[in-house]
Amino acid sequence: MTSFNPNYIPLQAKRVQNLTPVARYDLNDLEANQEFQRVSERFLGSIGEDDDIFEYLRDSDFNLTSAMSRYADSNKFTEQQKKDYAYLRTMFDGADVGSTGQWIELIKDGTVDMVTDPTLILAALFTPFTGGGTLAARATLGKGVAQGLKILGQANKGNLTKAQLAKSIADGTLDQAAKSAVKVSTAAGAIEAGGWMGLHNYANQNIEINTGLRRAFSAKELVGTTAAGAVLGGVIGYGGQKWSNYSNPVLQINNKPKVFKNDTFGNLRLRWNKLWDGRITNLFTGNAARFKRWEDQGVELARTWRGLLDHDSQLGIGKRSNKAIEWSFPEQLNARRGNYMFLEEGPQRGFWARIAPIAPDGVLDEVEGRAIVRFLRGDKSAIKGKSKEVKQVANDLREWYDMIAKDAMDAGYGDIRIENYFPREWNRQAIKDNQPEFIEKLAKDLNISKREAGDIVEGMLDINNDLYASHANLLTHGRKFKGLDDNNYEEFLNNDLIPVSATYGLNAANSIQTKISFGMPKKSKVGKAIDLEGNEILTFQQLRRSKLDEFEERWINPVAEELFEKTGRRMTAKEKQEMRETFESVTGAVRYYGNQHIQGVYDGIKLANAMAYLPLATVSSFSEGLIAASRTSGSKSVKNFQYQMENGLQFLTTDLKSLLKERRGLSEIVANREANRVYLAVDDVQADLTNRLAGDGLQSPGLQRVARTFYKANLLLPWTKTIELAAFNTGRDIVEESLVQLSKLQDAGVKIFDDVDTFVKSASGKDKAIIKELDSIDGVWAGKGNLYKRVTYLKEQVFDMGIDVGEGLNWLNSGASRQSDFWLKNMSMAGGRFARSVILPTSREFSKVPRFMTNPKWDIFTQFLRYPTAFSNTVLKNFVRDTLNNPAMSGPRFAAFIAGATAIARGTNYWRSSEDQQGRYDRFARKTTDKMSDKIFDAFVARSAEENLRAFQRVGLLGPLEYVVRFGDAYRVNPNPLVALSSLGGPVMGDITGTTIYNRGIFEIIARKTPLIGIRNPLKKYTGLDPYAPIIEGARELDTTTRDALQEGFDSVLPRRNYKKGGIVRDGFQNLGRMRYNQGTEVEVNKYVVEGKTFDKETQIRFNNIDNDLKKLGYSRVARAAILGNIHVETGGTFDHQQRQNNGNGYGLYQFDFQKKFYMENSDSYLKANKFEDTPFNQTMFMHESINQLAPGKHTVNKDMIGQLQRDLQGDDVSTAAVSFSKNYLQPGKPHIERRIDASKTIYEILGD
Repeated sequence: MTSFNPNYIPLQAKRVQNLTPVARYDLNDLEANQEFQRVSERFLGSIGEDDDIFEYLRDSDFNLTSAMSRYADSNKFTEQQKKDYAYLRTMFDGADVGSTGQWIELIKDGTVDMVTDPTLILAALFTPFTGGGTLAARATLGKGVAQGLKILGQANKGNLTKAQLAKSIADGTLDQAAKSAVKVSTAAGAIEAGGWMGLHNYANQNIEINTGLRRAFSAKELVGTTAAGAVLGGVIGYGGQKWSNYSNPVLQINNKPKVFKNDTFGNLRLRWNKLWDGRITNLFTGNAARFKRWEDQGVELARTWRGLLDHDSQLGIGKRSNKAIEWSFPEQLNARRGNYMFLEEGPQRGFWARIAPIAPDGVLDEVEGRAIVRFLRGDKSAIKGKSKEVKQVANDLREWYDMIAKDAMDAGYGDIRIENYFPREWNRQAIKDNQPEFIEKLAKDLNISKREAGDIVEGMLDINNDLYASHANLLTHGRKFKGLDDNNYEEFLNNDLIPVSATYGLNAANSIQTKISFGMPKKSKVGKAIDLEGNEILTFQQLRRSKLDEFEERWINPVAEELFEKTGRRMTAKEKQEMRETFESVTGAVRYYGNQHIQGVYDGIKLANAMAYLPLATVSSFSEGLIAASRTSGSKSVKNFQYQMENGLQFLTTDLKSLLKERRGLSEIVANREANRVYLAVDDVQADLTNRLAGDGLQSPGLQRVARTFYKANLLLPWTKTIELAAFNTGRDIVEESLVQLSKLQDAGVKIFDDVDTFVKSASGKDKAIIKELDSIDGVWAGKGNLYKRVTYLKEQVFDMGIDVGEGLNWLNSGASRQSDFWLKNMSMAGGRFARSVILPTSREFSKVPRFMTNPKWDIFTQFLRYPTAFSNTVLKNFVRDTLNNPAMSGPRFAAFIAGATAIARGTNYWRSSEDQQGRYDRFARKTTDKMSDKIFDAFVARSAEENLRAFQRVGLLGPLEYVVRFGDAYRVNPNPLVALSSLGGPVMGDITGTTIYNRGIFEIIARKTPLIGIRNPLKKYTGLDPYAPIIEGARELDTTTRDALQEGFDSVLPRRNYKKGGIVRDGFQNLGRMRYNQGTEVEVNKYVVEGKTFDKETQIRFNNIDNDLKKLGYSRVARAAILGNIHVETGGTFDHQQRQNNGNGYGLYQFDFQKKFYMENSDSYLKANKFEDTPFNQTMFMHESINQLAPGKHTVNKDMIGQLQRDLQGDDVSTAAVSFSKNYLQPGKPHIERRIDASKTIYEILGD
């Protein structure tokens, strides 16, 4: 790691003291810099100041009064003081902030300076949201607005009666006052900030002129700064007043949906929202965000539509709940799935409860299963002689199928019941293997010719033919041939009772709930088609079209009409198509690759990526436990969360025992069965089946089994179930506790449904007696808030979970039965909603991620991006919303979550990082005492900002900024925007970049997906083993051999005539005069091994000599490793200064190409002008002088990038330095960046100093 020399001065100070540049530095380095400290003490002593130098310099940055005072003082500075000030200011401005502790000092100093600035104090008197509303109104506005602000102030102070407050709400006076305050604050903020920044710039320009840092005053800069200040001030004034209004309790009473007016400002906002929602949020947010602009225009159906897509759309930042948030389609769908599969009691019992007597663990005897299937297909004798349990299960399943058919009829599908119905799934493989027999049998039973039967079979074997697919009829699974007896075709059908029935139940749940949730016309009949026999059938495609037709009738047309009515604008064809595609996406009407081989490869790549890069996924998921824990409220829910975590850990032992065994059926864990009813914490086979049907999981059963085994082995499945179960029960506890507290308040005489009454009592202080009487409700509200805030908070807790407060209190007061429908249905769905805000659902039906991320033909390009996106759209948004709504309660929880999750992420990042990265992290660590305060400081403050940023990134706290950070990281390594953009995708995007930009071959790409390669760093660090290095190197050699063979083949057919310059020398070196290089000679094996090649004795000597030359020139270990790594690639590992490029112009250690004329060929070249010989040292000296812009070598470097190259070589990241040296100095035709990086990293370890 590069250390900061305390006697060095950085490049930024060169204009003050002509010294050479060194590495990037920060404020911690300046504190250790002897020269900086010496000048600081001299300067501060000469002006009579005893402040810290950083604080002194910041005073004029944040405090206008200090800046003006310093302007006056600088006129009196002596020459030495001017020189010292210029040096200190230049050094200070050029430094990075560094550790978190320095950031805290920066914030503290800035805050103190601004709070004590008289000009800012005066400005606050004229800004409504700072408390100066009345003064501002009187000074700038008319009588009506001033009166409104006065009423608003009186309401806040409790000076209005209940009647007055109710009237001011009803007639809109308060709303008008709030809007006027926004206008005042915006104007005042623009005037104040513009003036402040203009004066501040004027003072600082003059300070710089007085101290020699500037030659002349810039009026243009002054105007620009003033304008920027006005814009910034307007934004702050607008945002500050909006926040003030949002947090104002009296305005919360009249909480109405925002509708933008049809005026200039409103239309401007709508245009902006359309651009934002249509172009920006589509990249980061779920389906519901696409239609927010219609809701903003007052289209009520759009609000309902968005709520069906995602209930979180009604819980946006800036919104408060005053009624139960309705259940979304995916929530209702999962409740129906849970009922069909897991409901344990009553006539509506689910599938697993019905087969439990003969398959309690979900494993069914094959003979018994086949008998039940035959019975369901009409052979009543099939179960004769079977046990009582088998007969009972057979009859129960008949009732189950009939129950689903009745639900479909009630939903509006009409009477689709079929006698002796069991889903008919043709086994294509069996038909293919016995095709002649099947054709003959079919021709006989249908009374058709064999040719006609053959045509039918050809269609059945076509994987793209929906007529015979298992999903051909989502409810009846098709009766394509009504005259056939399925029991006679048993050998050609799928006869596995459990998977066929489970597929049917889940498919039916989707179709029925789609019909119900989206309010499709109930009297519509099932669309029919004619099969080859002339029989009426319902095919999948026709059902799809029927659904789309009904959807257009029920949603698209009414929304378009209301949009036109409200705005006068017609819905565009593109907008209609967006609604259709969204509907198809959330209801699972998606299409896969028709070719099963292509689909298999597609799934295989996804699984390979997961097994390669996610072995430590469970470690990264530890913070999910903190999400649920941080949202608990009362002591009961906290204790219950702990209990449920312990209870849920039973999954760990259960899943480990069944690592290679499939599990399905009813859970052995009682608490888990209730979660199953809303399709939470289901067994892995059921989860896979659901994902496949919804279009989110792997489609190949074999790959599904491999994936299940992998996720069990790395503990991700049991951990996920543990958190799901704990969060499910915690969600129900939160609702119940809130209802209990509301009941107690109600018993104490509080009118919890009369917001005006509770507000007036709170504002006037009349609630103190009630608060004192109750003292504390379960320890939650002790000493916090007033009555109105308590009631509002508790009701929001219940409403947000989808529970109506009135219904909840009725249930509570009637005994709070755990067997009631309210508990089993409503409270279970509330628990499911909470659990899914912790373990985030990323499937398309939940609409938490952009639609392009869930397209089954393209989602491979965004693999692994769903979770961080869903985290931003759900967890992060909810934390921010809760904190803004209830700072006293939610703020500490959010802070605790950030601290805990960041600490976990920082620890896991450190554990998984390389030694080089660990060294950079350790730079800011302190040796602390055993005091708890010191330990806390070291854990959360004395860390680098970079380390904390990476921890935030790991947790997901960056939100959409995650993409900005990733782009920036990629751009620093390779300043190519296209390459950087590819970093925003999944691993496949990286593979494409590696192939097209870095010339990585297919075998190397495959090698880099070796299972568990994600543990390579910790494995190498803690065991010294790196089994992946020879695999990758062997793959590279195979790629090279393959390319060479292909090239030779092409050359033999189409001989090459013109060779491009640049490239890499690999082998086949010639006798170059001074030394002979024979690649076949036996050499002594030494310790230096780079890219799998062991240095021979001569190579090692040359390597050491070059390293020593670089060391003498002052290059750090990082810079030497980067340069030597590039030399290794350029010379093919020979490190010979006379190495020539095969079929090219490259020469020497650095393979000089266009640089050669400046080095040795021109009359004024480096060698000829100085009468030097061509030696390794002189080549390195030419390179050194070139990057320091000395003639003649300065002509060989990109002038615009010289600063970046110097900074990168002086930095502490080997990869960045290696890439920069290649791009900005060597400039090869084919960069082979990955090889340069790998070689440089290996050499960094070899250098060891």
